[in-house]
Amino acid sequence: MSASVSLETDSRAVPNLRWIPVAAGILGGGLTYLGFFPANLGFVGWFCLVPLVYLVARPNARGVYLGTILGGLLFGLAAVHWVRFAAPTMILAWIGLALLLTTHFLLFVALSRWLVHSARWPLLLAAPITWTLLEYARAHIDIGFAWYLLGHTQHDYLPVIQIADLFGAYGLSFLLMLANVALYQGIVWVLHRAWPEWSAGRLGILPPGGGQVRLSLTVCFVLVAASLGYGAWRLSQDEFEAGPVVALVQGNVPQEIRNDPSQGALQNTHFEELGEQAKQSEADLIVFPETSFTFEWLFPPETDSVELTELGKELLETSQRFAATKPKAWNASLLLGINSLIVRGEEFRPFNSAILLSREGVVLGTYHKCCRVPFGEYLPFRETLPFIKVLSPYDFDYGIDPGWELTLFELPGPKAYRFAVLICYEDSVPHLARQFMRKSPDSPPHFFLNISNDGWFRCSEEHEQHLVAARFRAVETRRSLARAVNMGISAVIDGNGKIVALPGPSLRESKGFAAVLTSSIPIDRRFSLYAWWGDVLPMACGILTAVGVLLGAVMSIRKRFARTG
Repeated sequence: MSASVSLETDSRAVPNLRWIPVAAGILGGGLTYLGFFPANLGFVGWFCLVPLVYLVARPNARGVYLGTILGGLLFGLAAVHWVRFAAPTMILAWIGLALLLTTHFLLFVALSRWLVHSARWPLLLAAPITWTLLEYARAHIDIGFAWYLLGHTQHDYLPVIQIADLFGAYGLSFLLMLANVALYQGIVWVLHRAWPEWSAGRLGILPPGGGQVRLSLTVCFVLVAASLGYGAWRLSQDEFEAGPVVALVQGNVPQEIRNDPSQGALQNTHFEELGEQAKQSEADLIVFPETSFTFEWLFPPETDSVELTELGKELLETSQRFAATKPKAWNASLLLGINSLIVRGEEFRPFNSAILLSREGVVLGTYHKCCRVPFGEYLPFRETLPFIKVLSPYDFDYGIDPGWELTLFELPGPKAYRFAVLICYEDSVPHLARQFMRKSPDSPPHFFLNISNDGWFRCSEEHEQHLVAARFRAVETRRSLARAVNMGISAVIDGNGKIVALPGPSLRESKGFAAVLTSSIPIDRRFSLYAWWGDVLPMACGILTAVGVLLGAVMSIRKRFARTG
């Protein structure tokens, strides 16, 4: 008799206490939360999902989905509670994101259970492929929410995260889930040998055979050892060329001041004073955060036939005066984060932009943010669902247009350095950084800059978690990434994901104050397979999951016909 048949038979014969799977789901959600900031217990990532794996393996579904939902809600509500700090209406966005993370938990258990119990796939394959697929899917919903990936728990363990240049952060999540499965099977096997009646009767499961346990542990050991070996090899390649010197401006303007038009002069003065401070660094490039100055940068009309209004002329004069004076006064090229306007017909179209100015005040390049934040920068479905306006943090039309081109800037100087800019949460979007790397394969960017305003979130753990995502972009592309962030955390991260410069002694002590962080950019010229072949791993997981779902459906239909026949 097969192990699967025995398991199914015993699940009907033994009593199953409903509170055990419920408790398991809650425990899984709580442990997973501890792997991220503020607790930042990265080692938890290797076992935090063992309780959910138990819910997948358990033949009797009683209590399984209730436990999964409760665990997902616990994790989601705790993990993204900082969203509510942005505005009172963002409480609804907090709940929405928490439900999204809960759905991830629920679909993981449901799909994995189908693959294990209907398609008869091994747990060691079913759980990692479904978890990885769901992370990938979550990262591609609209602009995506590629936060709180399981692999992100390992950001401080540099030897572990180096495989991100092969398979992205998804590859590390796959490895961690595989380790959770192997650990679960080992624990259950030991429990069953020590207390067989309690294991089967109370937990409602039978362990895998000894051979299966040995196979799982062996596969896990080999892959982890190979990953660590690869990581050690990559970390030995740490002799990076010293690139241009950048002065990263970290403002400290709370969002309530930024939202108050009457306080615009205060914000502008704040960043102008930081510009004067940055001048002392004699940097090649001064980098200002997203939307640092309150005036809107107006690009000149493309044709002379366009007649500007008085307001348009005033905006154009202000923009040109800034370009003509500030780079010279601060004796450096400037990367300016600012709201901008482009004249199209009789309209001014708004963008969230990064503008590179030479020391002489010439505009050398512009990038308009491509990945807009839903509700923060546009209202999705506002035409078809007018009531959705209640989720907006503003009571006026504040939307911006999306950018249409991935710009590679070139910094003037003795050496020609190319760089790409990721605005705000764009540094949390894995596929966007990879698109920049592939835009010009023969001359990819030498480094990335991120300009952001995290003042919305009042020095919560959002600041650290945002930086965690940026660390993975650096490893995935093998390019340094420097960040200039209002209220922090500004930093310089090398191509190994190592933080080489902070404005304070630690992450916690690097937010909530104004500073100018000056550092040279480490130039990493290594090749990244992930930047070249992309998300082959999660796509393969998607194909395998689809095959398993169909196979399970066929087997279920055949089983039903066999019973009725």
